[in-house]
Amino acid sequence: MKRIQQGVFGKEGKGLAEFFNVENKIDTIVGTLSKAFPVQDGSVCSSRKLIDFLINKSRAFIYTTAVSPIICAAALKSLEIIKRSDDRRQHLHTLSKTLKNKLNSLGFNTFKYAIANSANYDRQY
Repeated sequence: MKRIQQGVFGKEGKGLAEFFNVENKIDTIVGTLSKAFPVQDGSVCSSRKLIDFLINKSRAFIYTTAVSPIICAAALKSLEIIKRSDDRRQHLHTLSKTLKNKLNSLGFNTFKYAIANSANYDRQY
């Protein structure tokens, strides 16, 4: 599972798996540090067997250099902030709902999802 909506959902911002309380049912987690975290890099957490498979069969996706210490420090600090920012997550959900309601009132179809996806097939721009 990809760490979907990391920083946005869940009591500590761990994403939809935390929000729906299914973290213990997930075998593989793919995470990025380029959305909720203001840094770059990513990871795969899984069984040793899958990790070995990825290392041996996905060479093009594996970098040859280690993550720099400053990236690690920024990611750790971001994690600290995200874990204690439930008020910010609630504010974000309020803003998202307001945006979706306004877009719907203008004739856009924002579907039922938390993010503001939109499809408008008849509108002229």
